[in-house]
Amino acid sequence: MLDELYSNAYIYTLPSDLEGMPLSLLEAMSYGNCCLVSDIPECAEVVEDKALIFKKSDVDELREKLQHACDYPEKVKEMKAQAADFICKKYNWDAVINETMKLYRKNDK
Repeated sequence: MLDELYSNAYIYTLPSDLEGMPLSLLEAMSYGNCCLVSDIPECAEVVEDKALIFKKSDVDELREKLQHACDYPEKVKEMKAQAADFICKKYNWDAVINETMKLYRKNDK
């Protein structure tokens, strides 16, 4: 069911005020979704310039960004096209494992 939702979403919205690294955001982007997130560092640093960002707790700006996404489907399509490649390269599990192993090996010396 979750695969179906991610695969058919027009836009994924995460209006959090407080978050760790949101795995649902990584998942949404990996499915090629255009994402709209609050500007908290935990979200903004994940998406960089590959998503729409609004000021946290600013309901009016959130509404404006959602309306903009509805009014400009070509922008949404452009963001969808780059989301999966971007996030899968940035958070590649093989690279994460390699970097983790380097840390462990460094501490063994």
